[in-house]
Amino acid sequence: MKVYFSERLKELREEKGISQKDLGDVFHVSRTTIYHWETGKQQPSLEMLADIALYFEVTVGYLLGVED
Repeated sequence: MKVYFSERLKELREEKGISQKDLGDVFHVSRTTIYHWETGKQQPSLEMLADIALYFEVTVGYLLGVED
C-alpha cells in the first residue's frame, strides 16, 4: 500500500499530540491549511515540505512515502 504525504503528516502530528491549529501556528498557516494538507486537497511548497521534515525530524522522502 502506498503511503501519501497527507497520511504521514496526520500520523506524525497525532504522534506528537498536537492539534491542527497548533501545527498551523508552528508553520504560520491556518488550521484549514493543515486540514487540506492532511486530506490531500492541497500540498505544501517545497520549502514548507523541508520545514515540516525538519520539525518532525524525518526525511522529505519519508514524508512523501518513498522511504520508510
